[in-house]
Amino acid sequence: MYPQLRSDSSSIDFIRASYENRTKMANGYAEVTNILREAPELDGLIESSKAKWIIEIRAPRALWSKSYTTDNSTFEIFWKQSEVGSEVFVLSGLVATVDLTIPVLCLSPAWSEVEDVYIPKGAWLARGSVAREKSTSASILEFINQNGNNNTEKFSPGRMEIDGPTSDFKFLIKVAEDVFHNRDNRIVQNAALIGAMSRIPRAAQDYDEYSEPIPLREIRQILEGAEVPIWESDDFDAATAATTIEEFRFLYTEESNEED
Repeated sequence: MYPQLRSDSSSIDFIRASYENRTKMANGYAEVTNILREAPELDGLIESSKAKWIIEIRAPRALWSKSYTTDNSTFEIFWKQSEVGSEVFVLSGLVATVDLTIPVLCLSPAWSEVEDVYIPKGAWLARGSVAREKSTSASILEFINQNGNNNTEKFSPGRMEIDGPTSDFKFLIKVAEDVFHNRDNRIVQNAALIGAMSRIPRAAQDYDEYSEPIPLREIRQILEGAEVPIWESDDFDAATAATTIEEFRFLYTEESNEED
């Protein structure tokens, strides 16, 4: 057990110190700002490189993760969206880089029985709230259990149908119950996305460059950035487009320790 600052103010280990983290997220990008207030002991640990800021990026559905440490309280991080699946979680904070002690004088009376508090290497001295972002594919796919109580037409096992897009540019992925319970599986996600991409050429005819909904604009940017033909081209291919947005990837785990 060791003292820790939390951005949600749930910890009362420190007398005056407080911690705030701010995270802005977009497709494949996060900007994190960490703010310490009235925490000279922690500021001193950062200046002496005994503590560093950390950012962890996790995509549980893709079994993918990365982590970085830096001396800078504000930093940017990028990732390849097609690798990470449908949801990305970003966590930031401050970690000890060596075994160390901090004086009990800066801590609440709960720590008064000791003179100095031991902090092991790797311990989180400050921990922010988790930020979450859905990928482009997750934002346009809505799975529906066609075998649910309110549906009169029941699907046989393994069946999938796709309707849409809706007015808010979502594709309704109607599936049998067995598929619905495995909707987080990357293969199911990719199959649904391929089907959705096959409907894009017709759906896009309802918009011009000024009225394109945000999801469609994001898809255009992803495909153009990867130099993949978009739906306005005779070479457009739904499978190529879908697997450019979200690759077939079964296991990708990477841990990094880099300084900005």
